[in-house]
Amino acid sequence: MATKTADAIAIGTGITVWTPGAGNRVHATGLSFSVSVAGSVAFTNGAGGAVLFRTPVLVANTPYTIQTADLFQGGADTAVVLTGAAATTVTGTLWGYEETAT
Repeated sequence: MATKTADAIAIGTGITVWTPGAGNRVHATGLSFSVSVAGSVAFTNGAGGAVLFRTPVLVANTPYTIQTADLFQGGADTAVVLTGAAATTVTGTLWGYEETAT
């Protein structure tokens, strides 16, 4: 199990939160986070890629935790990018593991 932590990161048009090793993909199993302004955030398959997971509209400065066996799976050799409104700052942790892409 691996974790990736963001400490008050302004996400703007997108910030890479997890880059898998060569030949692998990210398999996210949970996250715990808050946002600085109300709104939705999304995890995408690379910059400008397909949306892997999008939250509903979140209340500002409220902690959220999502734990599941299969939150989302990224593409082979593709970074997971977090996107949202330009004014959004995210603090939290994403966890999961890397698996061999098939």
